[in-house]
Amino acid sequence: MDGDDISIEGPTALVGAATETLDDHRLAMTFAVAGLLARGTTTIDHAESAAVSYPGFFTELQRVTA
Repeated sequence: MDGDDISIEGPTALVGAATETLDDHRLAMTFAVAGLLARGTTTIDHAESAAVSYPGFFTELQRVTA
């Protein structure tokens, strides 16, 4: 790890979960992308915090995954 970076490795598949962003825009976007890969449903509490750095994030995410 370097600075604020995080690396997740392993053979375990992601499973959907309820997540808490703590109003952090970076966590909201990270959980949204991870939720695309996860099996099951992912819910993101305070997902609107993504607008701090990327106001159209969820609209764009829907567009590119359609």
